[in-house]
Amino acid sequence: PSTAFKNMKRQAKIDIQRALEEDPSVYQYDEIYDSMKEEKEKKVAVSKQDKTSKYAKNLIRNAAIRKLENDRHFERKCQRELEDEGDEFADKESFHYIVL
Repeated sequence: PSTAFKNMKRQAKIDIQRALEEDPSVYQYDEIYDSMKEEKEKKVAVSKQDKTSKYAKNLIRNAAIRKLENDRHFERKCQRELEDEGDEFADKESFHYIVL
């Protein structure tokens, strides 16, 4: 068993040497990992800057439309009430609502 282990060590050393000859940075895990992590963080930062809400514009626009419709409905309701009263309060002073 000891000779097989020595041969395996020798073979491992040869494999390591070949790998280093092909690519000197083959065992530089930390440096490569750090550079990969930095690139990923840069991509995330860029995507956060460019990222805008998909639905916010539509929600704001729809809220404005609903507000206009509600204002129109309120005005029609007030007008209808005035018409329904008719001359019931003709002798009284009238005050009108101003919607802002």
